[in-house]
Amino acid sequence: MGDTSTSATMISKLDIGDPLYLHPSDSSTLTIVSIKLKGTENYPVWSNAMRLALEAKNKYGFIDGKCIKPKDDQVLANQWERCNSVVITWLLNSISEELFLGQVFSKLASEVWTDLKESFDKVDGSVVYDLYKRINGISQNGSTVAEYYNRLTTMWKQFDAMVQLPTCSCQAAKDYNDFSTLIKLMQFLMGLDDIYQPVRTNLLTREPFPSVKVAFSIVSREESHRLASNGSKGQNVSFVTKSNQSFDSRKKNTRGPNPNLKCSHCNMLGHTVDRCYEVIGYPPGFRKRSGGQSYRSNVSNNNNKSNSTVGSSNSVGTAMPFTSEQISKLLSLVGESSGGEQAKSNMGGFEIQEGPGDWLPSSVLLGKSPYEIVFGFKPSLMHLRNFGCLCFSTVLNESDKFTYHADKCVLIGYSNVKKGYKLWSLDNKKVLFSRDVKFYEDVYPFKNKHVGNSDFIDKTLNHITFFDCYDTETPEVSQMPDDEEGNNGSHGSSSDDQQPLGPSTSTITSIADQPQQVPTGYEGSSETGFYGEAEDSGTPSDETNLSEGAGLGLRKSTRTSVVPKRFEDYVLSGNAKYSIDKTVNYACLSKENFSFVSLLNKTLEPTCYDEAAKDPRWVEAMNKEMEALFRNNTWTLVDLPPGRKPIGCKWVYKVKYKSSGEIERFKARLVAKGFNQREGLDFGETFSPVVKMVTVRCIIALAVQNDWPMFQLDINNAFLYGTINEDVYMCLPKGYYSPDETRVCKLVKSLYGLKQAPRKWNEKLSSVLVDYGFVQSKCDHSMYVLSRNGVFIVLLVYVDDIVVTGNNIDEVNKIKGVLNLNFQIKDLGKLKYFLGIEVLYNKSGVCLNQRKYCLELLSEFGYLACKPIKTPIEQSYLITAKISKNQSVLKNITGFQKLVGKLIYLSLTRPDISYAVQFLSQFMHSPTDMHLQIALRLLRYLKSGPGCGLLFKKDDKLGLVGFVDSDWAKCLSTRKSVTGYCVYLGGSLVSWKSKKQSTVSRSTGEAEYRAMCSATCEIMWLLNLLREVGVNCELPVKLYCDSKAAISIAANPVFHEKTKHFEVDLHFLREKVGSGIIETVKVDSESQPADGFTKGLSVEQHKIDIVGGPYCNFH
Repeated sequence: MGDTSTSATMISKLDIGDPLYLHPSDSSTLTIVSIKLKGTENYPVWSNAMRLALEAKNKYGFIDGKCIKPKDDQVLANQWERCNSVVITWLLNSISEELFLGQVFSKLASEVWTDLKESFDKVDGSVVYDLYKRINGISQNGSTVAEYYNRLTTMWKQFDAMVQLPTCSCQAAKDYNDFSTLIKLMQFLMGLDDIYQPVRTNLLTREPFPSVKVAFSIVSREESHRLASNGSKGQNVSFVTKSNQSFDSRKKNTRGPNPNLKCSHCNMLGHTVDRCYEVIGYPPGFRKRSGGQSYRSNVSNNNNKSNSTVGSSNSVGTAMPFTSEQISKLLSLVGESSGGEQAKSNMGGFEIQEGPGDWLPSSVLLGKSPYEIVFGFKPSLMHLRNFGCLCFSTVLNESDKFTYHADKCVLIGYSNVKKGYKLWSLDNKKVLFSRDVKFYEDVYPFKNKHVGNSDFIDKTLNHITFFDCYDTETPEVSQMPDDEEGNNGSHGSSSDDQQPLGPSTSTITSIADQPQQVPTGYEGSSETGFYGEAEDSGTPSDETNLSEGAGLGLRKSTRTSVVPKRFEDYVLSGNAKYSIDKTVNYACLSKENFSFVSLLNKTLEPTCYDEAAKDPRWVEAMNKEMEALFRNNTWTLVDLPPGRKPIGCKWVYKVKYKSSGEIERFKARLVAKGFNQREGLDFGETFSPVVKMVTVRCIIALAVQNDWPMFQLDINNAFLYGTINEDVYMCLPKGYYSPDETRVCKLVKSLYGLKQAPRKWNEKLSSVLVDYGFVQSKCDHSMYVLSRNGVFIVLLVYVDDIVVTGNNIDEVNKIKGVLNLNFQIKDLGKLKYFLGIEVLYNKSGVCLNQRKYCLELLSEFGYLACKPIKTPIEQSYLITAKISKNQSVLKNITGFQKLVGKLIYLSLTRPDISYAVQFLSQFMHSPTDMHLQIALRLLRYLKSGPGCGLLFKKDDKLGLVGFVDSDWAKCLSTRKSVTGYCVYLGGSLVSWKSKKQSTVSRSTGEAEYRAMCSATCEIMWLLNLLREVGVNCELPVKLYCDSKAAISIAANPVFHEKTKHFEVDLHFLREKVGSGIIETVKVDSESQPADGFTKGLSVEQHKIDIVGGPYCNFH
């Protein structure tokens, strides 16, 4: 009790400024920020908000590590634990549910903060570029000035936080700050709407330039003046109305006319002179009331057809809601206010026949137009286009997806009765109106007189008018003759003065001299009215493109569409329902892994010499390879002896990456086509060992368990170090000898592709490693172990790729020096990419996956946008080689064999597809269309998780555990059973197998027992392998099986009818059980992880195996 009282007293006496002080309102359920962290997209905003909130709570020290847990005072230590837990709950309350599950088990607030920062604080060049692009592209777009300024300010602050510069008080820093302020001012002014053009001009003419805040206040005041003047705006623009607007005051003004208002012009009550219809003109359909104290109109609202406002800058053609009496009245007002009778005489020729009439400037108005006088700004002419130019109009409601979605047209004018451009369709030979049009204003189909059937065109187009004018005669259309090309064209035309559709050559360069890109495939955009980037169809000529206007169909392009290289780093969210970006997500990757993965797919490897010869980087790589070949005297040029046939050669290209994902070098390799060699003539022994993938997984699991670093080395021109004794003749490599050269290469040194080359290289490498002190493993001849004076190093060799790990980095560096002394090596640094397998590091462990290979496989077979599924193979499908009536044998089996071969390689890190792959591999020589469907179904499963792989993590005890299962008489054709087993080293899966048994089992017990024998053989081999690397596993090794019969047969030395058919396996397993090496254990079928290696599982069971198994998906 005394201790409790003391602790309570101490806590209560904590100063309010102490980080350990907790206010009564500081509960664990408190949400201190209103923004929830979702990922990279909102991390900067969330982190700044959280930092401010924690600093206000005086708890920021718990996440930056400055507030350390007291060690001497237990009471304060307990209070620190309490505050730490409160801060953790605040962080968890402000993140999304998906992130919550990954952080709820964290014990320190600083760990949660650091982990979130490493995962989502990815400020690379693309993020900065995207933000800066949005800053320069932002516009007011009708919003208020305050909203527009606040959006800009937010993005400016984000950009300044991303691109932080060192603080300095020198003059250069002040000049840079002034320059940054100027840039922000220009960005703010560029995005303003056009109505603020006078204010913008005034600000840009000031000396010196005002700050952004001053400019914002000035523009805000202008906006306030405009809003305040809206009530009195009718004095100037009361005649600008909608033609469907109702003037029925009984509907719009229920209070009736104001008796206090009296017009000084007509002496009537209810209105003033500025709203007098006798002054400004009567609206259409207006009728006076007999007693009339106010004006009424019987014009009804037409809700079915809405006409545009006169003078609207965003309309192409406008309706005329005013009568000629109104316009005359308006012009008289303008004349009276601008100089009386003299002004009227100057405007004698000013005729209003169509909507744009009040847009024309006048000398009476000092060079301004009536529109500019009324509204205060010039009308927009952005919609005006060159007459006679080529354009494409979007075809709406086109149900046939195989037809073009646009009509090829020529601009012939504008319409005053509807919104849209007036076009002549070259395909349908008719006039149409459209608002969604893409223009090519430097291409004129009717410019050349040799268009084709000119008589037909003249006859067809003679009735077309350029404008839908009131009381305007129809002009005729004629083609431009050669002698008129120097005349200036006109946008208007009359019946007496005929002009060509296109402009003259004095202003437009001839299309024969200037190549243009005219699209041949069209797909309109409903938002912008423009098409996307069209495929380049080459340079249009007078004979091809212009003749299309004479009735020929559209010519399709034969060029190959290639994605620009600048887009190779981006995965765009397309319109596909199941696009790849919905299953591949990089948000959860750390910054290091994110950089590595993003750079991995950047460069494509060429497949032949012709492709590589176009890239100077690959040309340089081939030159280096040839220099190395000449330096090592790999061959001599000789005449081909009679009776001998030279083997061919080819170039193979590979990109080598550093551990950071950056390109280390471009590697070109000259490979001999050794498949043409004949045994006994130009080769003898060929066997050369390579490291087993089981060995690789075991060593990685061992390195993760002991925190050993893993390094990767690459041998330059490895096969050149072996000398061959046979006479081998090879054709000259492509691109480095004259085509007239008749001699061939007689190989002196070993070369890639030769059947004996790997063996020669392995012998050379083994001799160097053994001389240094390495011992070659007896279980795997490509594993070398060095153990002396407490130093333990393991080296794995796969041809010329080497992986080194151990407990002494200095010794590893010495080994690198020895190898570099005997061979030319490339130190690739930390192990990140080995044999097409990506190695990703995380706090959870190390993940092996083949994401890049899987995505390339999906892309190759066209399944990037397929609908993903949740299981690799159907649960009820049975193995059979029989061909049913509804099946047929594939005529071309090459594609099927290629797909299955790639899937076999993919199963190196994907145990979940092992059963489906071994099932398909049984039918490589006679596949049916059903087998092909199963293989393609497997691609749909891979689409659901391309980045899924194996997770290697630390475990409390490093020992072997096996699981075994079988499916009795699975094959309907042979009634053979399927064996499935998996072996774990600690908590990491290192070995597995799914294979059809070689003999028929007469009972389920026999099938299970044979499977147990196969698993026991694998465990025995793993025990020997681990013993060579200094790991002595605890015995007996537990082997879990769900068959009681098989367990009983292994434990009891009894022979009966069930056992006489497999006596060899019986004695083998009983011996291992009796010697204490293996212990058989019963496991429930529901908890059997080997079940998925013998059959297809249900969706629920497969999900349990994936989630609870040794799998990971950092993507």
